[in-house]
Amino acid sequence: LRELRRVTKPGGRLLVCEVSHPPNPLLRFGHRIHLRFGLPSLARVSSNPDSYHYLAESTLAWPDQPALARRIQSAGWDGVRWRDLTFGVAAMHHAVNPDRSQNGS
Repeated sequence: LRELRRVTKPGGRLLVCEVSHPPNPLLRFGHRIHLRFGLPSLARVSSNPDSYHYLAESTLAWPDQPALARRIQSAGWDGVRWRDLTFGVAAMHHAVNPDRSQNGS
């Protein structure tokens, strides 16, 4: 994220569309069950089962929306916000490279 900021001109934008975690506790529970049991079931009939295991593991390990926003802000981006997509199963994070020197200040 710091490197992206370094190579982005001042005022440039960052958009991250990635898997996430539904904020609703009931949906979050169902989503985790799907990742732990649903995707592995699909993997058994897939021509590439490893990809399903990777998808489940990486999704569970990915930070939730507020945690990713904190990481983006810690990397020096301003105006960090996000929009949940598909009830929070995915999220679009947006930030702006501040109008100051990109050399870490």
